[in-house]
Amino acid sequence: MSESISGEAMRFPIQIVALQAEVPLPGTVKGMGIEVGIKARLLWPGGVLVDTKYDDYPEAIRRTKALIADPTVPAIFEAALVHHNVLIRVDALERLPDRRWRLNEVKSSTRIKDEHLEEMALQTYVIVGSGLELADAYLVFIDNQYTKDEEIDWDALFCRKDVSENVIGVNRGSKRNRVPQ
Repeated sequence: MSESISGEAMRFPIQIVALQAEVPLPGTVKGMGIEVGIKARLLWPGGVLVDTKYDDYPEAIRRTKALIADPTVPAIFEAALVHHNVLIRVDALERLPDRRWRLNEVKSSTRIKDEHLEEMALQTYVIVGSGLELADAYLVFIDNQYTKDEEIDWDALFCRKDVSENVIGVNRGSKRNRVPQ
């Protein structure tokens, strides 16, 4: 799962900003967040993981481009995109039937936080700047009202909230980053 962007990175967008977590220790908050992100992949059957070494960004970008070009791939997990030297990793970049894309950012939180929306606004900027047509953006997080029966119902465990107006709208005015309306 992606980590929040520091204020420093937001002020200096020319630097490469890698939104990928370090390898976490099991049982830590960060480790649990990674596990939630991995389980959330079950929401997009047939999706393909960009499985590269943590710091091999050129290979991750190359694999992402190949998966974007393959119309049989319904979703790309940990898609790596770069625009104006800002690198992002998207939890789930979902291909829509109309040739547009949906940004899905997964959080282990039980609510939407401002920092999530700020991170997604930057991701939106990079996705659109990379030449993809973005239809919408969803924050995927834990439903704290969920109660488990015998088996976990992954669709019920996660809430999916359309936050497009909060994150895509931020980029609508940019001449270099037009998002279709």
